[in-house]
Amino acid sequence: MSRSYKKEFQKWAVGRSHILKELEGCPLKAGDKVTFTNVFGVVFPHHEVMGIQDPEFTKQTFSSCNEIRVYLDYDCYWFPTRLSSLTKE
Repeated sequence: MSRSYKKEFQKWAVGRSHILKELEGCPLKAGDKVTFTNVFGVVFPHHEVMGIQDPEFTKQTFSSCNEIRVYLDYDCYWFPTRLSSLTKE
């Protein structure tokens, strides 16, 4: 079992209104378990969704990104990954 970063994420997320627990139209919500597949095809199963980035914030921050971004319980909890890289378990 890998280390949980839930406490660190919760502390980091305080006051960040762009982090949502769920988003209409998104098949995932906080608490769901997912498998993350990186750009090289390496699979990392059993991660928990910690939050979903508000699409308006994504557009302001990454103007070229049109995809929902999701925060996971792993060592890069502050950096959301693309929804297309995740498979719900």
